[in-house]
Amino acid sequence: MGQCIKVDASRMIRMARKIFQSSQPQSSNFKFGFQVPHGVIKQVLELDRINGNNLWKDESGQLLDHKIFQILPRGERAPSDYTRVPLIIVFDVKHDGRHKARQVAGGHVTDPGTAVVYSSVVSPEGVHEIIFIANHNSLTVWRGDVGNTYLNRYTREKVFTILGQDNGPDLARRVVIISKGLYGLKTSGV
Repeated sequence: MGQCIKVDASRMIRMARKIFQSSQPQSSNFKFGFQVPHGVIKQVLELDRINGNNLWKDESGQLLDHKIFQILPRGERAPSDYTRVPLIIVFDVKHDGRHKARQVAGGHVTDPGTAVVYSSVVSPEGVHEIIFIANHNSLTVWRGDVGNTYLNRYTREKVFTILGQDNGPDLARRVVIISKGLYGLKTSGV
């Protein structure tokens, strides 16, 4: 008979992360014939140089264009009631060859509070039902997409981050308040 060992939850999470990270490939993978970097800007710039294009680089300035961040003056600190969250960049290639880069906030470090933090989406079954009902009643089905929804919605969370060297010498090590929604924040989609 085995021995039962009591382990606290935080230790279990650290062990699971270590196992998960060690099982992840450390080099780039490919998707739809394109090499996809793993969140390292130097690797992104090198891929653009090798391929003779700017497919990845063109995506990186979008957050500044949408005024997601309130950039504080150099040396100024974030208010004490704000929580620091990490930022990571996730790269992807869509089925039509579009290159996408998303900065994702580590909302896992924030307190969810009492606000509703679930943003629902339509299930595939729901879409099938709508199409069936429309077809049965000779109706036309239209579809649409709301692009950059997260980037246009203000967040209710009080969060900040410190920009890294990848953002250039003018923004490196600057404290920024995240004022609009980012993927990863709990109230971005609601």
